[in-house]
Amino acid sequence: MAYQITLTDEEYTSLAAVAAERGQPVDALVHEIIADRLHTRPQPPCDPLIREMLCAGHLAALPTHEPETPNMAAERERLARSIRPGQSAADMVIEDRGPRE
Repeated sequence: MAYQITLTDEEYTSLAAVAAERGQPVDALVHEIIADRLHTRPQPPCDPLIREMLCAGHLAALPTHEPETPNMAAERERLARSIRPGQSAADMVIEDRGPRE
């Protein structure tokens, strides 16, 4: 089944320009945009400090607050062990905290 939507002249002109740059038809571009928007989750709102840290390069991405999968945990541990072989990531964190006062 096919559906129709109404676009303004400006909206269609913008879509047509982007589609022409990519060398694809307008309808293919619209399908791509819709698929991208529907299959990606919106970023959760976060406080300005986290955004500032992201912009400064201290964070690689905004936190998603999703539970860590076993594969993600294993990869994190593998990377940590590549930095200090023989020491777990948890031990590195405890060591980096320093003595308790």
